[in-house]
Amino acid sequence: MDEGIDTGRVIAARWLPSLRFNSQAIQSLNQSDSYRAVFSFLDPWVRAYLLREVIALNDDFWNAPSSSQKREEGLTHHFMHLKLRELAIKNIFSA
Repeated sequence: MDEGIDTGRVIAARWLPSLRFNSQAIQSLNQSDSYRAVFSFLDPWVRAYLLREVIALNDDFWNAPSSSQKREEGLTHHFMHLKLRELAIKNIFSA
């Protein structure tokens, strides 16, 4: 934990399994609703996946090894540009 958002020590960073969604229900959503679906369902899955791995690999979660980061490198919380959001949504929800 740190005083800023995404500025604390890094506990783990991993590449995650590739996910693809190919459902008529998903594809019928507009871009705004698709974006909300990512943050409502996919984002929590990513966080839970990594948390489960960190807990499984460390007997003492509170003393898990971590590495520092430069404070300016941790400032990654931002909203996606609409064009980038469109490309990401197309990539995530494509066949």
